[in-house]
Amino acid sequence: MSDQYSIDYSKPGIVCIFANRFFNGNLPDLPDVDEDIALIEETFENIGYEINKINEATSREIEQHLAKMNSKVFPDNSCVIVFIDSHGDTEKIYGNDGKPVALRDFFEAFALNESLEGKPILFFINSRRLMQTKNRPALAYDDFLKYTNLKADILIVYTTEANLISPPDDKGSGYFKSLCKEIKEGDQEIELILTRVNHMGPRSIVKKNLKKKFYFTNKYQNKNEIFQNEKCCYSFEAHEASIYCIHLIDTSTLASGSRDRTIKIWNLINYACVKTLKGHDDWITSLLLFDKNTLISGSRDRSIKIWNLSDYTCITTLKGHTDSVISFIKINDNALTSGSRDTTIKIWNLDNNTCLHTLTSHIYWVNCFQLKDSNTLISGSGDSSIKIWNLKDLKCVNTLKGHTLSVNCLLIIDENTLVSGSGDATIKIWDLNNLSCLFTLEAHTFPVSCIQLMDENRIVTGSSDNTIKVWNLRNKTCTETFEGHTSHVTCIQLIDKARLASGSLDNSIKIWKIKS
Repeated sequence: MSDQYSIDYSKPGIVCIFANRFFNGNLPDLPDVDEDIALIEETFENIGYEINKINEATSREIEQHLAKMNSKVFPDNSCVIVFIDSHGDTEKIYGNDGKPVALRDFFEAFALNESLEGKPILFFINSRRLMQTKNRPALAYDDFLKYTNLKADILIVYTTEANLISPPDDKGSGYFKSLCKEIKEGDQEIELILTRVNHMGPRSIVKKNLKKKFYFTNKYQNKNEIFQNEKCCYSFEAHEASIYCIHLIDTSTLASGSRDRTIKIWNLINYACVKTLKGHDDWITSLLLFDKNTLISGSRDRSIKIWNLSDYTCITTLKGHTDSVISFIKINDNALTSGSRDTTIKIWNLDNNTCLHTLTSHIYWVNCFQLKDSNTLISGSGDSSIKIWNLKDLKCVNTLKGHTLSVNCLLIIDENTLVSGSGDATIKIWDLNNLSCLFTLEAHTFPVSCIQLMDENRIVTGSSDNTIKVWNLRNKTCTETFEGHTSHVTCIQLIDKARLASGSLDNSIKIWKIKS
């Protein structure tokens, strides 16, 4: 019998990242976790691991995700690796609502999953903000072992410094940096990696029940291989980092925005990059074609930029939001509406580039918009609500409730019908006349991130489960599923009746053939 864990699976491991930047209540924010997320994604995507990112999540959303992980089947994966950013408590972490989730719940969700029996499960918990203590605290893992008949092959690493203090680092966790550096070096056994990392300075407390040797392998490194899929026309690595938004300029031109802080313009005939637009100081989070010559971009740098597509120059920059700008909609030829993580909606006059109005009613970030008519705006939010606004008197006139988690995307099908996609993994169809939910589709296994209209009876959705699905709304069934992305599908655009474009956290854009 081999003394090493088998890597002879059709897929490499899955990496789950649990990290929040902002918190309600008295908890300090952890803005540097974005550096951790970016580094982990880059390291493991490069060796073919699937990335499952759970960030800016409430305690309830975290618990629901853990429940899904507990029941998920992992027949084709060699291992699961879990990264957790925390405030330093050894028994719990916090959702962005300030409520705790026990670390034991994380361990149980994976360790008690029968499909992971005999496969290594690795936890790396970043406790760099752990308060100084004279006595080493009892670890949640000890409690877990005490009360659980543990069969899982598990390793848990609490990253610390001497006397359990890890210094603040605005550029992310020093431990995670050292760990990822060693993983990038090539095939090394996990215990050797942990020893080398501890010698570099950042310290860790390690609890393990691994029965064999575990290697981070580069066996699956195939980023540059030609993507082959009977439904996929073309696939290309479009950016150096995750893609958050794409927008069709015309049937032969596509714009994409990325975590690498650039906007790229693509020729969809030869798939060449026509131009790279630079100017934002942080991730590009949203794009909108305002007219045939004007592209609008929103960023985590809190600004809105207006670009002239004739010469690819930035015409002006709008400032006013206090957090990431994540959604847009055109109101008329002179007016733009923007939504932000600062929970506000702003209406801008593009003739003089001023903010006319700020609407406040949502209590979490504003993710998406649709325009019912010239006087009626609809918004979806992280607070799980959909709000209907009268643009004449600038008031919220109705609120639709039904989703249990964030409303991530909206789509108007006709003047009376609205579709919404949510973090609760469902699609809801709403009657706007009587403000009621007509029916709900259990759409995906993870959050629904984007929706596009195909025709009067069909919609297409993208999800954090890495898939794209086509739905027939008349008979309420999924008619087609597209698989190929190795991380979250964040955005989709219908190119024409035969082609669909998708962007993903795996840095790629894929062009899909769709049935007419």
